Amino acid sequence: MSRRRNRVNLIPPELRTAGIEWNKLIPAAVATVVFFWMAITAARVSWEQGRLEEQKVLLETRKSEIRERIDLLTARQNRYEAFKNRSDLVNGLVSRKIYWSESFKELSLLMPASLWMNQLVAVSKDGAKSMSLDGSADASEAVSTFLLSLEKSYFFRRVTMAFTERDDATIPSLYKFKLVIPVGEGLLR
Repeated sequence: MSRRRNRVNLIPPELRTAGIEWNKLIPAAVATVVFFWMAITAARVSWEQGRLEEQKVLLETRKSEIRERIDLLTARQNRYEAFKNRSDLVNGLVSRKIYWSESFKELSLLMPASLWMNQLVAVSKDGAKSMSLDGSADASEAVSTFLLSLEKSYFFRRVTMAFTERDDATIPSLYKFKLVIPVGEGLLR
């Protein structure tokens, strides 16, 4: 058998309501849910903003590190280019150097005993530099041997014969000649 309990209501009768007023309770419940949803959303947005701020600071730090590395690499590149320019300048100056002492030594070694130089002149015509060599020999074979030896030499190339003639005014008769040797970059070429 079920036993029924007697209930005691401790709420004074003037405060008691006859029933639940759902029309007032539903909007209050909806307002409470919306409030909690907005509070949770605000907390989530605030947390996301904090996380994004941390990422922004991290990215700014990385950006400054990358800029420093770029500046360092640019400075190294500039130093390398400056060194390369200086090196190219020095190489250019050295390669354009005419080794006169070696050239004259070679010239004296190639010269036959029966041939001698009367005049050696540097000539510059229309920007082209050359060396003019006037000499005499007691035989025309000595001139041709000298010309062939010069053309085979490392220092002298593209040698041209300007003229050769026999001088009967001298006893014994001599052969006068003039050679033109172009002077280029590096050696006499």
